[in-house]
Order: sequence, then structure tokens, then C-alpha cells
Amino acid sequence: LIFLKQNYSVIPLSEALEGIINHDNFTKPPAVITFDDGYIDNYEYAFPLLKKHNLHATIFVVTGFINKEIDLIDSPYWGPLSWEHIQAMDSSTNIEIGAHTNSHRILSGLDDNEAYAEIEKSKLVLEEKLNRDINLFAYPNGRGEDISLASVKAVKKLGFKIAVSTF
Repeated sequence: LIFLKQNYSVIPLSEALEGIINHDNFTKPPAVITFDDGYIDNYEYAFPLLKKHNLHATIFVVTGFINKEIDLIDSPYWGPLSWEHIQAMDSSTNIEIGAHTNSHRILSGLDDNEAYAEIEKSKLVLEEKLNRDINLFAYPNGRGEDISLASVKAVKKLGFKIAVSTF
């Protein structure tokens, strides 16, 4: 984090979009920090360090994982955040919360209606719990072959401003 702070402008993901749209010239190259899934270590370790160094990150959460409807990794060390953790981080200036589907199913393996429902449910649950619009999304796994055209259309239709992948 110290290296990033010294060499980059570590900015929120939403600010990166504005910078792209406005062709901003940053004093240092911009960098964005993201975490996927919603593991408890995001709150226990990353959040205090981000606050200490006054850096920003986006956490993309799998709502079914947070609601304990599914396990992503069968280990007590990889448990989910609580809604209280997410709300506390969301109210800080250091963290943005984004959607990452409801059950982390690979969208290209679903039919169009299932893909839409996965994306929509995560957005609606987050909006209800955080009482605000959710406009950031991360595709599960994020590889090109994991993203269907239907899921891209769903993300647009549901009003997300940013959708991220690994490419």
C-alpha cells in the first residue's frame, strides 16, 4: 500500500470512470484497488490498512454468500462479511461497494433469464441493505469466456455505470 501511495494516485473506481470520460491528467498514474466476493478479511485486515493510509478500494460482494445461502470456500478462515461490516465500510470514504452476483455462478453457463436474475438480485439486495443505488459490477471469474452477451446486456439494462472483468 505504501508503494502504491508513493507511485500512483489510488482512486475510487467511480472516480476512474470520471477520469476516463473527462480525459483527466493525473499527477501520478491512476490505480484502483478491488476485492471480490466479500470475505471477512476485507473488513478485518484491508479496511483498517486502507483507512490508515487513506486509500480507496471497491469491494464486490456476492450477496448469497453474505446472506449465508452459499459457501464460496469451505473454510472458517474464508467466511463472509456481515451486513454490519458492509454498511460500516460503505459509510466510510475509503470503500465503495459493488455487486458480484447473488451466487457467483459463471454467467456464460446460464440461460439469459438466469443470468439476468443473478445480476438483478445482487443489485436489489445491496440497494435494500445500503439504502442507495448500486452502480458498480464485477463479473464472476471475469474472463472473456465467463461473460455472456446476455449478461452484458443485463448489466446495461439494470443501470450499472461500471462493469469490470479481468481483461
